[in-house]
Amino acid sequence: MHRQWQMHLWNLNQPPAGSNLWVFKITTFRSIGDFYSLQLPSGITLRLLIKGSGVVRVGDQEWKTVPGDFFCAIPGVLIEMYDNEDDPWHWLEWQVTGSGAMGYITAIGLKPDQPVRHASNPECAAETYNKLYNEFVNENRNPYLAISYTYTLCQNCNNEQEHAQTSSDHRSSIVSDAIAFYEAHQSTEININSLAESIGVNRTTLLRAFRQTLNMSPLEYLQRQRMIKASELLSLTDLPLKTIARSIGFRNEKYFSRCFDQNYGVPPGIWRKQRMANPLGKEVDTATKKR
Repeated sequence: MHRQWQMHLWNLNQPPAGSNLWVFKITTFRSIGDFYSLQLPSGITLRLLIKGSGVVRVGDQEWKTVPGDFFCAIPGVLIEMYDNEDDPWHWLEWQVTGSGAMGYITAIGLKPDQPVRHASNPECAAETYNKLYNEFVNENRNPYLAISYTYTLCQNCNNEQEHAQTSSDHRSSIVSDAIAFYEAHQSTEININSLAESIGVNRTTLLRAFRQTLNMSPLEYLQRQRMIKASELLSLTDLPLKTIARSIGFRNEKYFSRCFDQNYGVPPGIWRKQRMANPLGKEVDTATKKR
């Protein structure tokens, strides 16, 4: 059995009108387990691994590849690559050129010191590649359709916008779950570890979700909400401070008074008297005033 190359060239020396990127070579490759290459590329070549495993090296960095990975040879960057003898490579390859080629590489999520990534949707990428391949072998091939497939490959390999939206939605969901848990357990003393455990995430994930969504920690949020609730109870009821403290999750009146004083500048008892003396006075910016 010999190595199998199926290569097609599209000999364009300039991009189609209105485009700064085009594909001029497309290849499918199957190794027999003895592939080795050390090259200083003159063009930008991308390879999507369908089967097999191996190693890609750039400088002192090394990546062990698996099916679904894609990697790129970039002009001027020395790259070494080889497959495993008992698990030979089978890849799909396309080579791009034009003034927009490096921008394409950036959009796909690659850079000179990070030439290997795992495709976000390897199956769709392979299907799109086959459409691009069929357009190459078509006698009436359309360069604009080929370019369209080329950009679709970019999306299949690295849809950062979708990933970012998914991550944002996940963080928002974590924050919503945490807030709902707090609302249902307002009279319970809550710490970060117990809160994270209650909603099924780890401490670090919980902290990151709050910081990136609300720009504060979970405890900062809880403290703010407790102070808002305390100010409402002080204004609208004659409940003892001890009762108010317990109802909003403080372990004792002394600790509650200290936290209230830190937020409003006066102890809760004095704050209540001032509010009763001036019930129509200007509202305090709840839970934000500091000494």
